[in-house]
Amino acid sequence: MNYGRWIIKIWIFSIGFVYLLDVPYLKMKVQLPELLVLLMLGIWLWSRQKAFWPPQKEQAADFRSFYAFEGATMLWLFIALAASLKHPTRAAFLENMGYAYLFLSSLLVQWWLHQGKNRLRFFQQSFIQLGIILAVLNIAIFGLYTLGWTPVSPLVESKTFPVLGELPRVLGWMPSANLLANLMALCWWMALSEGTSSGKYAASLLILVGLVLTFSKSLLIIVPLGFFLWIKNRRTAGKRSLRFRGAIVIFSAVCYLFFTHALVQPKSEPIDASSSYLTGQILAETRHSYFLETSYLRLKKMQLQAVSENPVLGVGPGNFNAFLQKAKEEELYPEHLTAYDPHSTLGGTLAEMGILGFLALLIWIFVIFRMLKVLVEKKEVPGIYWALAVYIFFLGIEMLTTDVLNFRHLWVCLGMLAWAYKSCFYAAVEQRHLSEME
Repeated sequence: MNYGRWIIKIWIFSIGFVYLLDVPYLKMKVQLPELLVLLMLGIWLWSRQKAFWPPQKEQAADFRSFYAFEGATMLWLFIALAASLKHPTRAAFLENMGYAYLFLSSLLVQWWLHQGKNRLRFFQQSFIQLGIILAVLNIAIFGLYTLGWTPVSPLVESKTFPVLGELPRVLGWMPSANLLANLMALCWWMALSEGTSSGKYAASLLILVGLVLTFSKSLLIIVPLGFFLWIKNRRTAGKRSLRFRGAIVIFSAVCYLFFTHALVQPKSEPIDASSSYLTGQILAETRHSYFLETSYLRLKKMQLQAVSENPVLGVGPGNFNAFLQKAKEEELYPEHLTAYDPHSTLGGTLAEMGILGFLALLIWIFVIFRMLKVLVEKKEVPGIYWALAVYIFFLGIEMLTTDVLNFRHLWVCLGMLAWAYKSCFYAAVEQRHLSEME
């Protein structure tokens, strides 16, 4: 099915260009990846091939483990639907459609991987190729922008950073530079996990350069994790080296989370009370500096406020923006701040889907990390498994400051992860049969 390979490859490439179409009513929520998923769904239904059935289905324990990811996801989707029915809005309806589509995309990935051999490597190579394409475009866009070529201005956003001042951040055809960085980080880790040849290193370096041009705050974690993966893939890497790299990753994550929620500013500088990043509130102070509350920390407080008012099912998926707007009118949320999305998967789920949704999310996260644990504890662990593990670990940190569940590439990775996990069942059954024959 060569046409199937091309459709999959184009689909993966299209994930890097999700701000092209503006569909009436649905606005920017329907892009080329969604259209290609519908095409793949049609091929799946037309082929009439069976889905990924578990071996030895009569064994209840194996059956439950085999479909743990699908079961946990459907539980979470059911609670999202219940929260939407309690607070029916257009935003909630679109949000549920998006969740269902993303889950479907992960199932299609599993189905396609199950049809042949070495297809996991095909996904890995496709992400690496996407990373190279995005890196070349980022370098070209950044260069043209610095030279003053105005047609590329919509592909760049300027942002003022503490100490660094104003910097142009390449966002390309993505909603934000942070989302582009998240996708390119996955591509970079895929490249690092593929091999140690000079060509692979050149591709990794090129992707890293393009990644840096996003000037995303996530680079504080992405780069240490990349070097951790590089050390891990080296045959000569010792435990002491890995522990040292792990300590750097943890330290970077702590700094990332702290400085996302609080900004250190010298007392000699005036506090910008109109900044879209700062609330104007002083959290603490030292002799020479202020610790200022950022919008991220205020959003966390508003999420707790939302769940305190709607504890069981929250305010409904996609309704947090409306909740903030109402809080503005009641002077509970700063007027100069935007009515943002939750900017936190954990806090956003708690606010929009209540305690039930939050518990379902924790179960879902547990299942994913359990699948990863099974894969990385194998005797021979392919590099792509480590790349997936590093990416999922990274998202575990990003969940505190980013809404990651609507990332299309995340669900592609989850499809790959679920398929790899299910493959362990087939290998175990085959080994069991060989043992019985001896």
